[in-house]
Amino acid sequence: MDELKAVVKGVLFGRPDGFRASLRRRWAASQSDAAGEVKARPVPVPAPAAPDGFHRALSASSLAPGEVVEVMIGEQHLALCNVGGVFHASSNVCPHAGGPIGEGTLVDHALTCPYHGWAFDVRDGSCAVNAEVKLPIYPVKLVDGVVYVKLV
Repeated sequence: MDELKAVVKGVLFGRPDGFRASLRRRWAASQSDAAGEVKARPVPVPAPAAPDGFHRALSASSLAPGEVVEVMIGEQHLALCNVGGVFHASSNVCPHAGGPIGEGTLVDHALTCPYHGWAFDVRDGSCAVNAEVKLPIYPVKLVDGVVYVKLV
């Protein structure tokens, strides 16, 4: 029975030297000063209001130029790209084979699917391999360092 309690405690709270324990220690340290008095909690600064019809995707500083990342807004999976400081959003599903295009590579404006290597222009969704296939593209706005995407 004691073994079962230890396993349950380990699952719920993690190891004493594990990641969750370090988070608990840091949180406890942030709640009191050296004298042991509880500090006042900082008031969170609200994010700027989203433009009409747009949804917050991520902080612009979290995506460096030349990088692509997968994001989820509601039920929609998107690939978000930073091309030289200009952000582009597309569906994260490759229209050719359904691959996770956000796991692909970004070279200039070309986003390449990791499954079969089909490349798409993130500006308009055009395909370099087959002109009849297009990657769905979504409007993007950058407001006060936050990237917003409009799901249409």
